[in-house]
Amino acid sequence: MREVTVTEVADVLDEAVRAKGEDFVYSSPGTICQYLHGTQPGCLVGHVLIRLGAIPGMLSLQEGQPADRVDYDSLGLSIPQNAIEALQEAQTSQDEGDTWGQARKAFSTALGRFNAPLV
Repeated sequence: MREVTVTEVADVLDEAVRAKGEDFVYSSPGTICQYLHGTQPGCLVGHVLIRLGAIPGMLSLQEGQPADRVDYDSLGLSIPQNAIEALQEAQTSQDEGDTWGQARKAFSTALGRFNAPLV
């Protein structure tokens, strides 16, 4: 089991947003947002979890679950509850059609963190 800190989750989320761009809007290939598209990360939370070391085969079994209902133990990750709640806020923002930059802001706000510009 990999112990993950809030800072690691925030840093990895920032990396994912930086890679796609703050103006990126996720579009699901189906009716619901997906953590994985085949073997590749799909939604923002999927990108974060894969970058943190989640087991892809186990993550695929979590499709349809909101971020705050995922079985993180089965993914091999131990993530602090406040980071999970912040991931849920990012997921909700994304699922409502917001950009990944806006989802990042929702994540930061949930943690009471300053939403510094990406560099």
